Amino acid sequence: MNDNYMPDPSLLFLIRQFYLFVGSYLPETDDGFTYILAFSKDGNVNKYQMPQSLDESDLVTEFYLLYSHECFYEPFDAESLQQIIKEYCTDELLWKIKQQGKFAIFPPKISDRHSLKFDVASEMIDIDTTKMLLYSRIYFYKRHSYQPLDSMKVVLKGRRNEYKGVNYDKILSINH
Repeated sequence: MNDNYMPDPSLLFLIRQFYLFVGSYLPETDDGFTYILAFSKDGNVNKYQMPQSLDESDLVTEFYLLYSHECFYEPFDAESLQQIIKEYCTDELLWKIKQQGKFAIFPPKISDRHSLKFDVASEMIDIDTTKMLLYSRIYFYKRHSYQPLDSMKVVLKGRRNEYKGVNYDKILSINH
């Protein structure tokens, strides 16, 4: 099993709902599934399967699943969305989203069709260890399809951890 990435936090409480991260894997393997369960105050539960590349780019998939759920869930709650942005993004990206609107980090094919059901998956493209930046791409798929509708470039910002390694734990930028 990959020791570099585990969904964190495994339980996230927001104003109107909470998210539970659960996984089921065969012992001593990477074979299995991770799900995000979104429990809402109104009693609804949504389940999202989280495809994993088993590297640091999984943080991008996790972010987009939570962010998308908050953007498209009615009634919209700006404060919950802001909590997710603060948890996963740098202050620079938070400012960009505030300036350009909540759909600024979606490709036009997604943001123009708010009712579209879609899945996401990410992949790591490159790492710049000198600048502590990880370059990845997030793909948007029509629900239950393997043909991408569009994609976005995502840069993760790293920070040194107590073991002199690097944790890529904040999204620095998202561009088309």
